[in-house]
Amino acid sequence: QRLSAEAPSASPRIEAWKIGLRAFRARPWLGWGADNFGLAFRRHKSRKYLEIQGAGTIASHAHNDFLQYAVTGGVLGLLCFAWLTWAWLRLVPVDPGGPLDGFFAAGLGLMVSNQFNFSAASTTALFWIFTCLLCLHRTRPSAAPSRTAQAALAACWLAALALLSAACAHYLSAFAADLSYKRGLASSRPERSHAHYLKAVRLNAVNLDYAVALGNSCREMARSLPTQASRRTRLEETVDHFRQWISGELRGAE
Repeated sequence: QRLSAEAPSASPRIEAWKIGLRAFRARPWLGWGADNFGLAFRRHKSRKYLEIQGAGTIASHAHNDFLQYAVTGGVLGLLCFAWLTWAWLRLVPVDPGGPLDGFFAAGLGLMVSNQFNFSAASTTALFWIFTCLLCLHRTRPSAAPSRTAQAALAACWLAALALLSAACAHYLSAFAADLSYKRGLASSRPERSHAHYLKAVRLNAVNLDYAVALGNSCREMARSLPTQASRRTRLEETVDHFRQWISGELRGAE
């Protein structure tokens, strides 16, 4: 079958790449967090994608490794993945025609495939096994680096350490939000659950589960309030909360 952008499987994938680029531009430096492509996708999905795939479909992977790391890890994640890719490509066997050519070709084929699909655990395990074999049998000599190269390398390591520290702080915030959300689920006191959900939303405002839990806790607490005026105030807060989420969803679909 001839490759075409109008093919049934290509059209939603191309549109998903466009959505991923919009999500990357929204948070270019540190991204949306590991495994948060689906959350970023939900915020930036387009009307065209909804028409193709339906309203209930959310892509959890970019079907492109470079775009995946750009959206979830920002510029830092993209640069790290690009460096790993470049380092892996340098593992090309120094003895053409040797037994390692098959390992390198298999790994290269998987890397190319992952730019249009997503990696699975089984193929990823084989990829790293092949990579270890290539590293063990690598015999290409390397020249000793000069002092200038060593200083440049040290500067790069310091910059990477600073960026890594910022990324860790970003990811720890997402971890703290998830921990607070789970504490809210485990708590038997509505007031404590509400406080935990509110903290989770403040730490990670893009997670729909946190927002729904907060809205539901507002509704449950409103039922226990003694006066109609207080119940009405709490319910209005719940309505405003979900109105903000709906407006955010509609902006992402434009």
